[in-house]
Amino acid sequence: KPYIIHPVETVKILISMHADEDTLIAAFMHDVPEDTSHTIEEIESHFGKKVAFLVNGVTKLAKVHYRNDMAGRQIESLKKLFLFTAEDPRIILIKLADRLHNMRTLQYIDKPEKRERIARETLEIFVPVANLLGIEELKAELEDLCFRHLMPDEYAGIFDRMQRSREKNKKVMEETLKLVQDEFEKSHIKAVLYSRQ
Repeated sequence: KPYIIHPVETVKILISMHADEDTLIAAFMHDVPEDTSHTIEEIESHFGKKVAFLVNGVTKLAKVHYRNDMAGRQIESLKKLFLFTAEDPRIILIKLADRLHNMRTLQYIDKPEKRERIARETLEIFVPVANLLGIEELKAELEDLCFRHLMPDEYAGIFDRMQRSREKNKKVMEETLKLVQDEFEKSHIKAVLYSRQ
């Protein structure tokens, strides 16, 4: 059970992004070569070349380890990211979904220095990539999670003020969304609207 939760949550994130079937299967399998004795070849025999390629790309992205050299680690991560993404952009989508779920569960990592390293790497590498790809909702959540772990006191203060503000402005937000939705409908524009404080 502990091993299936992460891939399932990663797939759920990708479903919300309307990912294709190969991407979803690869997301289910993305930790298999690292965490089990099963190989990329076995994945290919069961799920095909495309899925195996995606899993292999995500696996190779995860194999960069520079414990004391953050700049070197970032450079290597970015190089690999761009090499694999150039061949198939779905690799970066899987990696972003994987990272988002890891950030959602970061508080369960015992070592504070490891939590900080992951949050900083996320802020400096994955947030800008999500921004470049125009995945605003994912970018915003990653930023919020990084902020929570890198500056917990400031985060708590702002979070408290935002909660009070959210209650105060809830009616205005709902009215604004309705107004925009009505205008879209009048203009025959189909859209799903989201709000973010």
